[in-house]
This record gives sequence, structure tokens and C-alpha cells, in this order.
Amino acid sequence: MMHRRQSESVESPAAAYMSMDVLVAEDEMLVAEEVVGMLKSLGHRVVAQVTTGEAAVEAATRLNPDVVVMDIRMPGPMQGLEAARVIHEKLGVPAVVLSAYADPPLIAEARTSGVYGYVLKPPNATQLAAVLDVAVARCSEYMQKAERVQDLQRQIDERREVEQAKWVLVRNMGMTEPTALKTLQDEARRSQQPLVTVARGVIKLGRIAPTQSPKR
Repeated sequence: MMHRRQSESVESPAAAYMSMDVLVAEDEMLVAEEVVGMLKSLGHRVVAQVTTGEAAVEAATRLNPDVVVMDIRMPGPMQGLEAARVIHEKLGVPAVVLSAYADPPLIAEARTSGVYGYVLKPPNATQLAAVLDVAVARCSEYMQKAERVQDLQRQIDERREVEQAKWVLVRNMGMTEPTALKTLQDEARRSQQPLVTVARGVIKLGRIAPTQSPKR
């Protein structure tokens, strides 16, 4: 979990950044040790160190880190970009990838795989600190926007259900459109249920469902 450090001096490269829980997925031991050392020097907590994509997904699911530092090319059937995509889709956790390659196709694939930062090997502490900070911030903004879109879609879907229920009452019970809407609203208040719940009952039964008066 991210928290702001209090003890660094202003001269420290870590002072301007938030402390994070980081999962490291790197199969080259020397590179992994170097990255872990950099992360610790920056004030981050390394929650686990793994060597395969499958292990990265398992560890991320279990530990819920703030960010994953991931090698692109890893042993086993699941490569780094696929693991990054699964972790992002499943947990909303961003990845920063490490790679010895700056190939445009790899970079293009990374953009669609839950990757929010791309660092060429060998990394340096200042670069890694900045990329991690930006990656987590960008991912947080993306997830907030995605939640707003989901909320808006849910509201649209619920309005459609209310509209559908209204016309069920117009068709089946001979109500006018305003009367049908008021009937739905009155029943929602009387039964202390959300309007969309009442609407779903009407759509299912073709009429206002009989309900008990709410308990006082």
C-alpha cells in the first residue's frame, strides 16, 4: 500500500515519490537483485520476487501490490506482457516492464497489455523512480474513468428498464404514460425498493407485483 515517506532529505532521489509495495518478476538473477536493491533504496517495499509470468499472476493475486516490475521475456508459457495484461484486467494493478529491446512492435503491444511504463535495461534508480510514480498515477486515473463509464452505463441500463416497465403497464393495464411512471414511483416508495427493482418485477410479471408493506 502506498504511503508518503517522512524521513528522506530533500536531496534524496526518493524524497519526491510515494512509497509503494512492488512485485518484481525477473528471471535474470543479477538484474533482479539490482532492481530489488534500487527499489529498496527508493523506499519501496518489495513484497515478492518471482521468475515466471504464472508466478507473477499468483503473487499479485495473493499480495495485491501497487505495481509490478516485469521482464518482457520470461521462461514458461506466459510471457511478461501476457502476465501484465492478466494482472491489470483482474486486479487493476499496473505494470512497468523491463526490456533489453526497444522494438516498436513490442512497445505497441505493451500499450494494450496493462503496461504503464517501459524501462530499458539496465535501469537506473532515478529513471525507475519516475516511471513507477507516473505509472501508478496514470493507472489510478484510468481506473477512475473506467468506473465512471461503468456507472454511467449502469444508469442508462436502469433507465431503459424503467422505460420498458412503464410501457408494460401502458400496454397491459391501460394506463397513460404519466400514470404508469407515477405508479412505478409510488410502488418504489411504498415498498422501499429502488425504482429499477420495481421495474424489473413489472417486466417479469407484466404488472405491479403484490408486495407486503414495509416493516416499521
